[in-house]
Amino acid sequence: MVIDMGRDRWEDAYCWHIQATFGAVAASRVPEVVTRWVDHCFTGRYRPRVRILLATRAGTPIEPDPHQPAADWPLIRIDDDAAHAARIYNWFGSLGRRDSDEILLVVAENSLAVNYSHKFGDEATIYPITRRLWLELSGRDPELAPALLPDDERVGSARIVAAATRLAAGHPRETLAAVRRLGARTAGGRLGRDDGHTAADEPAVTGGWVLFARVLAPPSSRSGRLPSIPFFAHLLTALDLPPEVQHSILTDLRPYSPLLAGRAGNAIGPISFTTDPRVDDPNELAADLARRVRSGESLVRVAAGIVAGSVIAARAKLRGRPVGDPSAGDRLTTSCSHVRLPEGQDTTDDTGGIPRMAGMMAPVPHRLTINTRETAGVSDMTFGYLGSEITVDRVHDALKAVEVSLDTRIVSIDSFPYRQVGLPTEDVA
Repeated sequence: MVIDMGRDRWEDAYCWHIQATFGAVAASRVPEVVTRWVDHCFTGRYRPRVRILLATRAGTPIEPDPHQPAADWPLIRIDDDAAHAARIYNWFGSLGRRDSDEILLVVAENSLAVNYSHKFGDEATIYPITRRLWLELSGRDPELAPALLPDDERVGSARIVAAATRLAAGHPRETLAAVRRLGARTAGGRLGRDDGHTAADEPAVTGGWVLFARVLAPPSSRSGRLPSIPFFAHLLTALDLPPEVQHSILTDLRPYSPLLAGRAGNAIGPISFTTDPRVDDPNELAADLARRVRSGESLVRVAAGIVAGSVIAARAKLRGRPVGDPSAGDRLTTSCSHVRLPEGQDTTDDTGGIPRMAGMMAPVPHRLTINTRETAGVSDMTFGYLGSEITVDRVHDALKAVEVSLDTRIVSIDSFPYRQVGLPTEDVA
């Protein structure tokens, strides 16, 4: 069977990353460092154009004066990380669809932000790339970043399907269980508001919120790390969402197959589930999810989706019908991604601290997203929600509840209103 997915399904999904630098950025070095970065990191199919912008206190970044030497660029110093992130994220959200070959780089003296298409790769692919840029612009050795994943033969649909086929041959029982779960997947819940309206009554949602939290691992953690799956399970219990809401944990597919291991591209897949917080024990839920993650279920799920999507697209093309589920945007869902940075990535800034970082995909209506980057037991979490059904106060209270139930420690919480135009129409997660 020929797997034909047409254009890159990740192309119109944009990722945003903002982080304090390790040291002061020298404006004079920015153009040459960026040029060297592109030449070193993008040698395969995708080679971006980088548009350099200067951060401003008013919020909207500006183009540098083409007649002004880089040494004279006015780089501002950020005194409030959260306020700066609020301005940058709201500006990113105002852009809508744009050229996916272009990476936006917003530069301040002590902060950098990037906006790029997901087609360049997932976190395992992009982190070593952006880390090199952050280090070198901060005056640090870029070789401190992890090795780049080879870009000569990227993860693609056919390779994922082949990897899942091999996994199924070696683990038929687990594969059958995963396929059965696919068939039993629910449509997702619609959470009503106090006035009786539902998400379906809000077809043009553009407003929501973003929350940043820095959380420390519990002292009892033997590994010194935050237990990511128990954390998500306890958080869902504390949020007390309706039992029909669809939740997912995103996993890296590379560990499940040598066909995927060590390759650049997009190799992520979900473990999807529902839970009733009124009766389900969060510890039992976490244990079941951990077992499912280990089984390789997410690889089977992604491969099945690729095959089914290819068949549906082919039939729709023959019949002249559009592809997609018009009601998908009405469903309340949650998604959790937790990335532990490789050993040796706990580089400190000039004050001896680990710089705060935040990252997320452009929000999708009615989906609560939780994206975490953990460095040496310090987890920087970015929560985003586009809609009115889940309030930022509800998430704040849930985080405080998990702080008690898992003995984590919240170092800081900041939130801000968020508005987005040019909403994405496809769900690729």
